[in-house]
Amino acid sequence: MREIPAGYSRLENSARVPAAGARLVGPADPAETLSVTLRVRRRPDAPPLPGPEELAAPPPGQRRFLSREDFAARYGAAPADLAAVADFARGQGLTVIESNAARRSVIASGTVEQMSRAFAVDLGRYETPTHAYRGREGHLHLPANLSNVVEAVFGLDNRQMARPLHARVSSPALGINPLTPPQVAKLYDFPSSQAATGQTIGLLEFGGGYRLSDIQKFFNGLGLKTPNLTAVGVDGATNAPGINSDEDTEVALDIDVAGAVAPGANVTVYFAPWTEKGWVDAVTTAVHDAVNRPSVLSIS
Repeated sequence: MREIPAGYSRLENSARVPAAGARLVGPADPAETLSVTLRVRRRPDAPPLPGPEELAAPPPGQRRFLSREDFAARYGAAPADLAAVADFARGQGLTVIESNAARRSVIASGTVEQMSRAFAVDLGRYETPTHAYRGREGHLHLPANLSNVVEAVFGLDNRQMARPLHARVSSPALGINPLTPPQVAKLYDFPSSQAATGQTIGLLEFGGGYRLSDIQKFFNGLGLKTPNLTAVGVDGATNAPGINSDEDTEVALDIDVAGAVAPGANVTVYFAPWTEKGWVDAVTTAVHDAVNRPSVLSIS
C-alpha cells in the first residue's frame, strides 16, 4: 500500500474496486506511458445550471440556448484553477498536453510510476475472463489545495466500461417487411424536407469505423444525397473499419439512420476508446467542438 504524502487529501467519489471477476496479477509496468484527464470544477462564480424543466418550459420555437462560447465563459473552469492543476502536474514530472476551460479539463501524460506517485495510488495489472486492464483500488489523493478544485481523474484505470449493442437484422423470409429510415420517420411525422440543412449531427462511436463507399451505396439506394461526413479521433482512436465487422455495422447503421431521417444535415463521427476516459473525453470534445459545432448528439 502506497504511503499518502503529507499535505494530501482523499479525492471524494474516486474509490474504485476491481471489475467483476477480475483478479490482480501483478503491478503495472512502471515505465508504461499513459495520459489522464483531470476534470476541474466550474468557475466558483458560475450561476446555477438551469434544470430540464426550466429549459423545456418555453414552447420549442421560443427556446433560447447559450452559444458554446457563452457557455464556456459562464460555466467553464476558472483560469486560476486550470493553472493550479497544470502546475501540480508539471511539478510531478508530467507533461501537460492540453488545458481547456470549456471542457474543464487538464490532460497530462507520464509514466505509471509518475502517475502512481502523483495521485498516491498503486496501479496494477488485472485480468477478467474476457479481457485484461490496468487498474487500481481505493481512493485517489491530491494536495489539499486541489481537493475542491479537481472533481475527478480519468485514465489511470483503462478497463472497458461498456460494450456495443449489435443490431439484429430481420429477414423478409420470416414474413417481416423491413422499413427504411425515411419510412419510419414518416410514421412519426418527422419533417421530410431539407429542414436539417446547415445542422450537424454528432455520433459517438467506441470501436469500428466506416468506409465512405459503403455509406454512399446506402444513400444512393434510397435516392438520397450522402451527407457530408467528418471523422474526429479522441484519445488516439480513429475511423478504423475492417477490424471488427460487428462494430463497423454499428457505426454504419448510426450514420445511415441519422443521415436518412435528417437529409441535408452534416454528420460528425467522434471515435473514442471504450474506457471511462474515452467516454468523458468524447462527450466533452463533441459538446465543445467549435469547428464542427454539432447541434445534437447520439450515443446510439
